[in-house]
Amino acid sequence: MPEQVDYERLKRICLFSGMNDAELDVITKRVFEKQYKKGSMLFVEGMAGEVIYVVLEGGVDVSKKTKTGEEKLLAQICPGEIVGEMSIIDSGTRTASGRTNT
Repeated sequence: MPEQVDYERLKRICLFSGMNDAELDVITKRVFEKQYKKGSMLFVEGMAGEVIYVVLEGGVDVSKKTKTGEEKLLAQICPGEIVGEMSIIDSGTRTASGRTNT
């Protein structure tokens, strides 16, 4: 079950580091921490984007299908980085897929 993230953990993440306690209070009500097993699919190209992922541990491989149907690795997301934000910003669908690599 997802757990709420505390202020101190959020402050260590670049995305939230400049926020004051009132802003963090709003954020902590909307974010949660969840562990995934290696190889878990977080999001799939073409699906609606409703979540931004902040990698706390491990990593995420971001890939896209080529015209021939093969998976092409676009990026490897490391701890402290975010992924999945573009579909939230532009209200579009996911432009790539994300799978945990550790």
